[in-house]
Amino acid sequence: MPQLKRPQRIQRNRRGRSRDNPPLALSLSPSIIDFTTPNVTLTFPVNVVLNGIPRVLTDTGKYPTSATKTAPNVVRLGYDIPGAVTTVNFLEKEPAIRSSTGGYLIPGTFPAA
Repeated sequence: MPQLKRPQRIQRNRRGRSRDNPPLALSLSPSIIDFTTPNVTLTFPVNVVLNGIPRVLTDTGKYPTSATKTAPNVVRLGYDIPGAVTTVNFLEKEPAIRSSTGGYLIPGTFPAA
């Protein structure tokens, strides 16, 4: 005598997150760059995580000596030698400044806004 089978319940994945569907990581691009000697203030549209001193090269050929996070989306970079800074250059996959979801800075040269 055949028995009726109940339909199987869909079971959740118990092994963790699928590698086929990684979490969304937004790329970062500063919305406002303010050059006030000897500081460069970067304002982002989303919250950022600061870990160390980023290697953000200025057009004068200098790297920052200090970095502070003044707001959840604002990073201030301090330079030891003041100069007329007009552009900053972000290196590819800079690990010091990341979005809160893990995205990197978009590499390239950005002028003052």
